[in-house]
Order: sequence, then C-alpha cells, then structure tokens
Amino acid sequence: MAPIFEKIAILGLGLLGGSLALDLQHKKLSSQIYGYNRSPKNRGLALKRKACHQVFDSAKEAVKEADLVVLATPVDSMISLVQEIGPFLKPKTLLTDLGSTKASLVSQLPKLLPKGVYFLGGHPMAGSHQSGMAQARLDLFKEKFWFLCPNPQEEKKPIAKKLKNNFKKLIQKLGAKPVFLEAKAHDRLLANISHLPQMLAYALMHSQLNIDQGLGLAYAGSGFLDTSRLAASSPEMWIGIAKENQKPLLKALQNFSKSLNKIEKALERKDFKSLTKYFEEVSQERQKL
Repeated sequence: MAPIFEKIAILGLGLLGGSLALDLQHKKLSSQIYGYNRSPKNRGLALKRKACHQVFDSAKEAVKEADLVVLATPVDSMISLVQEIGPFLKPKTLLTDLGSTKASLVSQLPKLLPKGVYFLGGHPMAGSHQSGMAQARLDLFKEKFWFLCPNPQEEKKPIAKKLKNNFKKLIQKLGAKPVFLEAKAHDRLLANISHLPQMLAYALMHSQLNIDQGLGLAYAGSGFLDTSRLAASSPEMWIGIAKENQKPLLKALQNFSKSLNKIEKALERKDFKSLTKYFEEVSQERQKL
C-alpha cells in the first residue's frame, strides 16, 4: 500500500520533529523523509539515528519535493520560515506545524502560501522539559491528543478537505488521537492547561533563588523537583509561546492569582476551616484525572 504522504519534510529536528521522523521511519509511513535543522549536530544525529533519509542546512532545499511539510521550530520563527520556503512548495502540498499556539498561524500562514498549497494548524500534546534530537524517541505521540485547527476559509475546498483527512489518518497511524478545534479556542485552552503550568514552574524556581542564596535547593525533595521540572525547558521555545499567546496567558495568570490569593487570605485570617475545605475540594477534582 502506498504511503499517505510519499515525501515528508520536517523543519526542525528537536524533540518533537525528531520524534516524528523516528516514528514515521519506524512505522514505514513515508518513502522519503527530509530533515532541516540549523544545527550540524542535530542534522548529523538525525542521520546517525536513521530518522531521516536526507538532511539539509537549507529549508528551501528540504521542502522542494515534499507532499507534506511539518514546521517543528519555535512558533515565533514559523512565519519568517514560511516566507522563505513558500515559493518552493509544490501544488497539493500540505503544510502543518507542531507549535503550541494556533490563532496567529492559522490566520497568517495561508496568506503566504502559493496557490494550491494548504495549511492545517497542528499541535500534539506531547513533549518534555528536555529538547534536541538526542532526546527524540519512538512513540512520543502514542495515546496523546493531537489538536488540528483548520483555516475556516480553506477547509471547505475539496483538495484541502482531502489533505486534512489524509493527515488525520497519518497521525492516527502514529497512535495519536486527533481533535479538531477552532484556533482561538485552542489558544485559550492551552493557556490554562499547558502554558500556565510552565509559567508557574519558572516562577516557583525563581522564587527560591533569592532565599538564602538558593542554598535550600540542594535539599529539595520530589515534591519541589516534580513541580519545578518544567522550569528546565527551552527558554527559546517558551518565550516564543509567551509572545504568541500573550493575552490568553495573561488572563490565565490573573485567574490563577485569584486562586492563590484565597490561600494567602485564609492563612492571614488563620481560617483553617475554609482552607481545609479548599484543599479537599481541589484534591477530589485532581483525583478524577
């Protein structure tokens, strides 16, 4: 049986892009996988680990023959990257991404594409605080939700609809669970369940740096280490997400501040009865997950 997409280009061979390439190769879901990365080390590692058939130091060269192009770079670099590769994309190519924000991309990227090339916003709910091709692994996307955010003006076109359905089939073969969602709704949701926890991890870690010159961190147990784990994530990636999703993220932080303030006020009043009720209600909800 012929592959759903014969030739796939993955631009960015970090944790997500590299893991996608490994999965596609391992499951034989494409005849040719082309990779692009600025880092010679990541390009070399992608070849060594047999994640790609060919790697390039030029994004334009990587996409020329591709039927599917996947953007796996920081979100704030994607628009300029598409401006660079747009003229080299062939008709009936599907462009998608793995970025954590969607509204800006779904609105702007289709305008940069040549006729006959279509964009489908994508975001797999997979990842780690680790980064780079060295951390890429098989089955990263297995049993994970994969958000798909079409452009409303494009998705009704027959070829765009066909490409969308083909990509849905591809990620199902990876073991992922596709979920279609409007782009702005996606960004509001992710601001709360993904971007907010990241900011809290940064803030928690930062709050300890100025206490006894951070000496207490040497004795931190699993509670602190688990809660602050995300603070080790790529700053480059997260500053891009913060820029792209600034308003929903700010609203999520303000909402969280209200919840944290309830604990602070209860402690100030020595109102341990209401604090117990607060803890119990939250604990019961968490146990349902």
